[in-house]
Amino acid sequence: MTFLLRLVRKSGMSTRGVSVWRPHAALCCLLGLGAVFSIAGCREPTSAGDRSEVGRPIVAVTIFPVGDIVRVLAGSAADVVVILPAGASPATFEPAPDVVRRLAGAHLVVAVGAGADDWGSDLAHAWGAPLLVLTESMTLKHQNNPHVWLDPVLVRDAILPQLTQALIRVAPEAEESLRTRAAEYRESLMVLDQEIHATLSAVESRAFVATHPAWPYFAERYDLQQIGVLYPAPGQELTPRGLATVIDQARRARVHAVFTEPQLGEAGARALADELDARIGMLDPLGGPAVADRNSYDALLRFNARELARTLGGPHE
Repeated sequence: MTFLLRLVRKSGMSTRGVSVWRPHAALCCLLGLGAVFSIAGCREPTSAGDRSEVGRPIVAVTIFPVGDIVRVLAGSAADVVVILPAGASPATFEPAPDVVRRLAGAHLVVAVGAGADDWGSDLAHAWGAPLLVLTESMTLKHQNNPHVWLDPVLVRDAILPQLTQALIRVAPEAEESLRTRAAEYRESLMVLDQEIHATLSAVESRAFVATHPAWPYFAERYDLQQIGVLYPAPGQELTPRGLATVIDQARRARVHAVFTEPQLGEAGARALADELDARIGMLDPLGGPAVADRNSYDALLRFNARELARTLGGPHE
């Protein structure tokens, strides 16, 4: 599977912004995928121009938080499908053959980019679908950290306009309703930002250690401080020297909160919390449609704000 996607990328087409394959390249790829996935009883991949069973364009989004934003924004103008399964990590995810076959008719693929979900670009190439990479038109900070969706103000100002224009391109007949929904969603994001500020306003100790570097944009927006992480990159644990540095920095900053994440193991975070005599909490950068309290973008951010407020709390006992 990975080999096939690498072959697709050799077509020479640009992956920046929204790009579309040349027809002959798309046809060759789809024929190749059809040969691989022609299993008895399975439907052949649809062509990239087919619409959903109810006539709407299909938008495939790599991760749930962005997918939920697209879903709310699109309304009835498009069918939105999230590619990453609940509980999986986008950094290590590799699409299964049935995913490639099932979504081969996508009209648009939306990815975060900047290393968060490079497989999304591979899939767009494989399907011959237009590709929107959100971070390519954004100025990233924190060493090009891709977790921009965890800042609702960035979503409002930098991501929402991109998604609106992309949806108008695939559903031009719905432009008026899409612009109306975008204006309404912009207002809801402003309310969400105010709610998070209020939730975290009384927090006394504002420094914490995270499992992986998902939280610098959120922390910067709400006057928190992510002191260190246990996994600096996918599959990369801290060296003993690196761990000693994090412990030293955490003690200097009087860190009293360490956070696990549901997509990664808890053992390291719990051991560090014991070492620092710190509270343990759980932050979730992804959520999911069936995850209690985190089944929408707004709910996900509210959950994380409450968990930060609860775990950071008042004076450490």
